Amino acid sequence: MIIAPQCVYEFWVVATRPVVNNGLGKSPAEVDELLEQILDTFQQYDDPPGIVDEWRRLCVAYQIVGKRAHDARIVAYMRGHGIAELLTLNGEDFRSFEGNEIRLL
Repeated sequence: MIIAPQCVYEFWVVATRPVVNNGLGKSPAEVDELLEQILDTFQQYDDPPGIVDEWRRLCVAYQIVGKRAHDARIVAYMRGHGIAELLTLNGEDFRSFEGNEIRLL
């Protein structure tokens, strides 16, 4: 399995955000330890060339607005690396891309 750089960044944001703001409330040191485990578990690929162009294409084609642009970036990353399947706990966030761009697990 592969983890995209975008997912690493988003994990840091959520894990260090206060609990009252729907985060995990962890310290940077705690999150860094968790990230070390995650990065030891999953393969990592850098962002592919052309990711911005593919991201823009997806945003226009799927009329992406607001925070959904983060999800479109993950799909652009996948397409740039020829990755077809996405394992996520947020399937609804990616439902519009299912079938045409990716397959949800």
